[in-house]
Amino acid sequence: MKILIATKNNSKFEIISRMLYSILGNNILIKSLNDYDYFVDKDEIGTNIERAKAKAKNAEEQIKEDFDYILGIDDGIIIDGKEYVTVKDHLYDIVVGDKIKIGSIIYITRAYFLISNDKKEVLCYNKIPYIVRKKLDTVEMGGYPLNSVISTIDNDTVLTERSNEELNDYFLKYSIDDLRTMFNNVDKELK
Repeated sequence: MKILIATKNNSKFEIISRMLYSILGNNILIKSLNDYDYFVDKDEIGTNIERAKAKAKNAEEQIKEDFDYILGIDDGIIIDGKEYVTVKDHLYDIVVGDKIKIGSIIYITRAYFLISNDKKEVLCYNKIPYIVRKKLDTVEMGGYPLNSVISTIDNDTVLTERSNEELNDYFLKYSIDDLRTMFNNVDKELK
């Protein structure tokens, strides 16, 4: 089985690959958009679901290689019950600002859009809870400052002080069942 994950984000690719190996076994080949230097990103507009679909469709149009599945992914964030399409637009409020208090629960959302080689499409959407544990004095360029101030709900330690394996396991806990269902139901087209 051959799968294209429609992302250039290495961290996202690592997490999703691990989930796919857990679901589908190790006898699969997984590639990312980084494997194709000719790939051109398109502007991202719409909801996370629309953006995940657009990423998968864009990859399907541009990558001229046969895949069993192409998986588009897009992340967002829920703050105080309101969903925002991009996390980076709200980093200051979470990391430094006083709009979000220490102890607040936020959710990182992830939309998955799967296209099979016979053009069937399936959607999956997850919400992963985190807790704001501290604030920073400033947001520095580079890195991912959100990980310096949030923790999983089952551990007080901020994400930057945890291992990648621990963080991947946490993500798996909230996503793997839905992804497994998505692959099992790939024959049910979206209406």
